[in-house]
Order: sequence, then structure tokens, then C-alpha cells
Amino acid sequence: MKVLFKIGVSLGLIMLVLAYSGCEEECGEDVLLGDLSLSSTSIDFLPYRGGQELVFEDSLGNDILLSSTDGLQVSSDKLSVELLCSQRFISSQSTFYNAEFRSIRFVNTDSTIIFDLGLEFNVLETGLDNDIFLFQSFSITSNWPNSLRIVTDTESNFPELELSLLTEEVTRIDTLVLRDQKFFDVYTNTFDQANNIYFNQKSGIVGFVDPSGNQYILK
Repeated sequence: MKVLFKIGVSLGLIMLVLAYSGCEEECGEDVLLGDLSLSSTSIDFLPYRGGQELVFEDSLGNDILLSSTDGLQVSSDKLSVELLCSQRFISSQSTFYNAEFRSIRFVNTDSTIIFDLGLEFNVLETGLDNDIFLFQSFSITSNWPNSLRIVTDTESNFPELELSLLTEEVTRIDTLVLRDQKFFDVYTNTFDQANNIYFNQKSGIVGFVDPSGNQYILK
């Protein structure tokens, strides 16, 4: 009898949940807010246009070649902004933009070194009144744990405190000397000195350090 009672209670709960779910209306379709195009200020951060081959020299004097086989990719993607409705396990509704993004990949011949560079839009929601701001960023990621992200453009009313937090992990160096070579206006990641990436807008990636501590410099 106890077993039958437990089964009856379980079935009753399931039917109650299904009945309750059936009473809830599904969320509507997502709401398009418009199209977003990357600014010229942001586009200038990506000096590559596709088809380039980058030659780096390592600490032992050996050359490595990084190629962009697919070239520069320009497309748009859905950038969700604000959740308007959510029915658990049923549906949800958000506002969104069709936002432009750009990307390019460089890889060496045996795929042991891979760099993905990209420009994209981002959404920042602050804790104050749930204000929402948009900003654009340039990023470099690799196939080992190092990365670099630079805020390239913001809305005019973007909060200064949030901007400082977003940029605190990036250092800009006026003049950088790497094995007797000078590079100017260089950005590098400050949070991981063991796996640095060095980048400027004129030449792109000018140097990097791999997990073994081997330093590579653009020739």
C-alpha cells in the first residue's frame, strides 16, 4: 500500500506541474533593436586583411611561419541585450542587436601555435539601476592560457569606473625593446607575465612568449 501511495503522490505532482505549465503563456519572439556596425576606431585595431604570412624568430634564432588560411572573416551575429521573459524549460524572450564582428586566425604548419584575433560588440550591465551599456573590443586568444583584450570604443556615457576595470589587465608601452628591436605603442597583458602577447596597431602581433618561456619576435 505504501508503494502505491507514493506512486499516486508522484503522479499527482507531475500532473500538477504539467497543469501549471500549461497555464503559463509562452514568451514571444526575441525583439530586434537594430543593426550595429564596428566603428572605424575599432576596425583600425585589426591591421590584417587576410592572406598575410607572419614570420617570427624564436630565442634560438629559428624562424616560424604563421599563416592565415581563411583570411579575414566579416559577419554579424546575435548580441543579446536584455531578458524580457523567461519560462523555465519552455521559452525565453530577449532584446538583441545584429552586431558585426570580424575575426582572423593565424596558425603555424603543425598547428602547435594558434592565434585568434577578433573585433566584437559587448554588453555591460551595471549593478546601478541595471543600466546597460555597449562597448567594442579587440581580443587575441591562443591555444595556450594567454589572452589580450583591448576596449576599442564605447558609448559617450560609458561609466568611467567600469571602463577602468575593463582596461586594468592591459598595459600600453610607448617604446618596447625586444632583442634590440624597437616597437612603439605596444599593448600587452599584465595579468600573466609568463605568457605575454605584444601587439600594436601598425604591425599586429610583434612578439609573444610561449608556455616554455621561449620568446618570439616579428621579423
